[in-house]
Formats: sequence, structure tokens, C-alpha cells
Amino acid sequence: MTFIRRARIRGIVPFALAAALAGSVGAGTAAASPTAAPQPGPLASLSTQLDDVARAVAPTPDPFYSHAPIAAGTPLGTVLRSEPAQVPLVTAQVPGVRASRILYVTTGAHGNRDAASAVVLVPPQRPSDKSRALIASGIADESLGAYCRPTSSLDNTSPVSRFRNSGPFDSAMPSLRAGHTVLVADLVNDGGPAPAASLLPRTSGHALLDGARAALHLPGTGLDASSTVALYGPSGGGAGAAAFGAELAPTYAPDLHIPAAVLGQIVPDHHNFIKANSGSVGAGFAFADLLGLQVGHPEMRIDEKLNPLGRKVAEVFRSSCTFPAYTALSHLPLEALFEPGHSPYAEADYRTAFATQALATPTSPTPTATLRITRCDSNLSPVSVTPVGDIAGAASAYRAAGADVSTRVVSCLGSVTDVYAPDLAWLLEQV
Repeated sequence: MTFIRRARIRGIVPFALAAALAGSVGAGTAAASPTAAPQPGPLASLSTQLDDVARAVAPTPDPFYSHAPIAAGTPLGTVLRSEPAQVPLVTAQVPGVRASRILYVTTGAHGNRDAASAVVLVPPQRPSDKSRALIASGIADESLGAYCRPTSSLDNTSPVSRFRNSGPFDSAMPSLRAGHTVLVADLVNDGGPAPAASLLPRTSGHALLDGARAALHLPGTGLDASSTVALYGPSGGGAGAAAFGAELAPTYAPDLHIPAAVLGQIVPDHHNFIKANSGSVGAGFAFADLLGLQVGHPEMRIDEKLNPLGRKVAEVFRSSCTFPAYTALSHLPLEALFEPGHSPYAEADYRTAFATQALATPTSPTPTATLRITRCDSNLSPVSVTPVGDIAGAASAYRAAGADVSTRVVSCLGSVTDVYAPDLAWLLEQV
């Protein structure tokens, strides 16, 4: 699902939350055991500390994200609001870039018209040998809370803002230097209600495609309705968005000319992802994945299956950003959050969600864009939490269905800072 940049996370995890969860693993395990004595002390302490963390990260509402109800017939990609923005992280490296925040119409988690937010970056120069294209990038983020994504962190004045923006805006630099416009899509309305639909890859795919539509019609971008669009999903929610975007584009957005897409660390099978990460470094991401799917699939009824510790963690996750919250669950067996007899991945109530949000299945649409899929070479990587066999299987399934797919296998045992640089170079060659 994502790359975990450990060196950049140190010092950001709230010690209260990390210590509380670490000290309560035994309590959670005891709660899941029918023979263990109850331990109300640690659970009560954890509850208090989680409440403190939740209050500490409460955002200040921004009226930019508010909007009137959107009529059912409103064209997808309609820009509801736009305003100039300052992105110092970008302009410090590519002077002259103009930025705008936009709020636009997309398809929501339940098939309704909804809003999503994004940043559009326009470089001062055009490509020297080709027409300007749009690089539509989905952010590598799995946050369920509000105000966790680039559009609400553009000022770059805090360590958290710099951490959130470094990935998506660093990735934008090569495209901007090449003269192309870049869409950095939040994939949800970042100021909308929590939990957000950021971990519903099908919904994120809609948001990425509709964000591209919005950018093509935004004045001053150097684009028009016939401009080429390339999809870039390096990791996390953005990878699922680009993958579903590629699958859905021929029918959902036939008006877009999309010749290529980069997919990194996709999650084709949510059952396998959650099972593989329970008890590992990615346990928090697996639990968030489960909670995120329920945003579009209330039939999962997860809270009915959680024990008191699990419900408290779920409450915080649903209103928090990926970092720092999710990393605090590293190596926790997720069964410790569930009542006896219930599972984080093997429940009949989960089957529809797992099937609907799966990628590269026998019934999935075949992408017409050329795909480049990047994955790690081993499940032993300390910085990647996606089962490599699932990604390899998805690539094979796409090829078998007739898609043009290349795969790049990389070592993920060290730093992942520049792991996608070759993929960006490849993508720019395709537009």
C-alpha cells in the first residue's frame, strides 16, 4: 500500500500515543482471550491518552472546502471553486510556477455527486519538443481524517506540512521542469467530514479522473480538452487511484486521452494485504485499510466486531492523519483489537467490499493505457508493506487480459527516496 519512510518519521510519532499503544498490546491481547483476567487500568489509561491525542490534532476549519449540495446531473469535473495558492516547496526549486487550489465535482463513495480537492501547478515554460500534457498524480496517503493532504498544508511552515508535501511535490518537479502541468490530487475533499473515502480505491480512481477533467478546463493551465493526460500513482492511496483510473477510464472518462500510467505498490487484494500485515510493521496501515473500506461499505459492521481497545483506536484513526497515528500500531497483531471469534480479514461481512475494491480481477476492465508497475523484490523490506506476490499477480492478470504492461522490480531494503525517478522519466517519455 505504501512506502514507510522511517528516517523521516522519527520524532513525529506522538510519544503519548505510541507509548499508550505499546503498553496496551498485552491488554488488548488479554481482551481477546476468553481465559484472561480483565485489565481495566491500561485500557482506561489508553482511552484517556487517545482522547488527548485526538484533541491535540483537531484542525481549524477552512471555508474553501465548504460547498452547497451538488445536483445529481452536475457534470463530472466541474470546478466549484478555485483560488491562487503559494507552494514554497515547489517555487524554491522551480521558480515561476503558478499554483491553484481547486474544489471540483466527482463521484462519491455511494455513487452520489461529491466534491474533491486538488492543487494544479503550471510551469512558466512549455516543453521544447511536444505539446504540454497533464500529469495527474494521486498522493501516496491513507489518511482517514480531514486536513491531512497537500491542499491544506501548502504553507510548508511546520515539520508536519513539510513531511506531508515532500513526496507529492518532490515527484512533481521533473514534470514541471519538462514544461508539463501537474495535478496533485487529494483524492477526497480534504476539508470534508471524516472518515474520508481516501481508502476506497474505486472512488479515488473517480476523483483522479475527474481532477484531470477539472484541470483541463481550468483557465491559465496551457491545456485544453484534447491535451494528453498521464496517471501517476506512486504508492498508497494514489497507487490505487491510478490503477482504478486506468481500469475505469475507457468507460468512465472516454473523453480523456490517457496513453500511460505508473502504478506503484498497489493493493490488488485487501484480504491478503490485511492478513499479511497483521503483527508486522504495516499493522496500522492494514487496520486503516479495513476502516477505510467501510466508508463505502457500511455492511462490514466493523465496530460490532471490535473490542473496547479496537473501538478506541478506530475512533482515533477515523479522525487522524496517516502519520503519526498509523505507525504506532507497528507489529501489533490486529486480532488484539477484535472480540473473540472475530477477525480483521476473514469475515463474511467483508467479502463484498474486498471484491468491489479489488484490482486486476477476472472481471476487471482491461486498461487501454500502457502500464508500468513498480514493486519491491521481497516481502522482507522494512519500508514497504504490500505483498509483492499480489502485485506480480496483478501485472500478470493485466497482461493476460491484453493490457500493455511492463514491470520494474526494485530493492526496497534501503532508502526509497528516489525509487520512482525512473518511472517518472518513463512516464514523461509517453506523453
